[in-house]
Amino acid sequence: MIVIGPAGNLGAAMTFAFMEQELDGAILDVCLQGELVFPVAMALRQRAVPFIFATGYGSEFFPEGLGEAPRLQKPFEADVLPAAIRSLIADRVRMRRFAGA
Repeated sequence: MIVIGPAGNLGAAMTFAFMEQELDGAILDVCLQGELVFPVAMALRQRAVPFIFATGYGSEFFPEGLGEAPRLQKPFEADVLPAAIRSLIADRVRMRRFAGA
């Protein structure tokens, strides 16, 4: 697994989301310098890249279709991050199998 990032703003995050390199997963902070990261999440979803939101917001804040996406509720302890990454990897493996890759 290769780690790309971090992206400090929405433009950089969108660049990562559309890069040609295959992505195994992403952890998205919902607000990057005052901009909401939902367009990045939708781009990743179109590419079948699993993601987890890091956020302090509740489900009602999210646009339709993203409210049920996995979340790390802020503040979170550092020890939950490895489990979240394992979950992303497992999701990616399932997506590849489903797609026949």
